[in-house]
Amino acid sequence: LWGDYVHVRKTLAHSVTYLWRVQFHSVSEIIVLLYEYFMLSGDRAFAESAYDVCRQRWSELFAAMDSRGLIPNIGYGCDDPAQLKQAGSRQYMPDGTAWIYHGARAMENLALHFGDAGTAANARMAADRIHAQYRALFYDEPVGYLASSIDAETLRKIPVYQNPATMAMIGTHGDTLLGELVKPLADFQKRELAHPAGRSAVPYWCIADEMWKSCIMLQHAGHEMRTLRYAGEFEELARMWGVYEGLFDRCKLQIETINLCGMPGDPTGQRADWQAFGSAAQYDVILRSVFGLELDYRAISYTPCALDVEARIAQLRHGTSRWTVEITGAGAWVDSFSVDGIPLRATVQVPAGYFDAQSHTLHIARSARPPETPYLLRTPGAGATVAAMDNGALRISLEGYGRIPVWIAAPSCPRNCDVNGQKTDVVWFDALGKGYVEVLCRGEALVCIG
Repeated sequence: LWGDYVHVRKTLAHSVTYLWRVQFHSVSEIIVLLYEYFMLSGDRAFAESAYDVCRQRWSELFAAMDSRGLIPNIGYGCDDPAQLKQAGSRQYMPDGTAWIYHGARAMENLALHFGDAGTAANARMAADRIHAQYRALFYDEPVGYLASSIDAETLRKIPVYQNPATMAMIGTHGDTLLGELVKPLADFQKRELAHPAGRSAVPYWCIADEMWKSCIMLQHAGHEMRTLRYAGEFEELARMWGVYEGLFDRCKLQIETINLCGMPGDPTGQRADWQAFGSAAQYDVILRSVFGLELDYRAISYTPCALDVEARIAQLRHGTSRWTVEITGAGAWVDSFSVDGIPLRATVQVPAGYFDAQSHTLHIARSARPPETPYLLRTPGAGATVAAMDNGALRISLEGYGRIPVWIAAPSCPRNCDVNGQKTDVVWFDALGKGYVEVLCRGEALVCIG
C-alpha cells in the first residue's frame, strides 16, 4: 500500500515456490495476492511468470473439488479442530470456502489478462458454484450468523459460531458473496461476541471449548471491522476501534491472540511481540474500515459510513502516483468528492486517468443528506474512466480485463441497466441501498444504469 513493490515481489516470488507445500485455501491466498500486486504495480512480466506456476497448482485445486464444487476440512478457526467440534468427519467451513471463492475470482481475471480461456472458464465455474450455495449452506437464520462448519454428508450445521466466519469480507468480493447478510452478521458481532474486555471469539453460550470465550484474535480484525462498515454499524465499529487501540496502548504489540482474562507470566500467552498477520490486520482496519478507503486497479474508492472520523493521509502511494487524502465532515453519505480540487459527481471512486507518476489530492466531505440519484461506489478489478449522470442515467465507462462487479448506490433499485447495449439485471440489496451488475470487461465496457 505504500508503494514498496520490490519487497512484495520478493515475498510473492518466495511464496510461489512452495505452492505445493500448503493447503488449498493458502494457495488461494497466494493467487489473490499475486492478482492484487499485478493490479497495483502493473508488473506484467513478473505476474505472468508467477501465473504459469499458480495455474498448475490451481488445476490441482480445481480437480480436488467434490461433487458440490467444495473442498472439505479447510479453515482458519483453530489448530485443534476438536475445540470447535470439527473433528472426526468431513466438514465444510465458511472461512476456507470463502478463500477458495476469492482465489477463483482472482484466477479467472488473471487468466483473462493472459489469454488463458480454459483456466478462466473453470475458475469462473468454481466461483459461481460457491456463490450459488454459500449463503444457504452456512447461514444459520435463527442464530443470525454463519455456522463455523457443516457436516459435508448431511449438511447439518454444527452449532459453533466463531468470528473467523466472516472472513469472506477480507477479500475484494466479500460483499458480492455475502450480499445483505452483512447486516445480520454485523448485528451478531455487536450482540453476541461482545466481551467485558472487548470481543470474544465465540458467544458465551456456544459449545466450543471454554478458552475461545475469553480470547481475541487480532488477525481477524480486518474482516470483522469491514463487515461492520459495510453494514453501517458505525457505533460498534467505533467501539471496537477503541478496543483495538486500547489493547495496543496497554500491550504495545500486534500478535495473533490475546487472552482477555490474563494468565501467569506472559499476559499474551505467546512468545512474540509482533506477528505479521496480526500487524497487517490492524493496518487494514485503519485504512479500509476506519478511513473507508479501498485501493484497486487504477482506483481509490471510499465506502460511505456514519463513523465519526476526520482524517488526513499524506503520501499514500498507488503505483507511481502519490496521494494526499482528506476526509472531513460528518454523516453516512458524501456531500462532495474532489480530486485535485475538482468536484466529481455521481462517484466515490477516483477516475482511472489520475493514476500517473504525479502527486494528487483527494478530498471527501461527508454529509447527513442521502443522495437523490445513483452513484458509483467501486469497480474492483477495473478502472472507471468516466462516471456521470446523463439524461437521468448513470453512465460508467470501464477499462481493464476481467469479470468486474460494478457496485452502485441509489435511492431504490434501478429499473433499467445495460452493458454495452445489452439489457441486464442489477443484483440489488434493498436493506443496504446498493447493488451491483457483473460486467465481462475485455479492455473496455460501457454500463448505463437508470
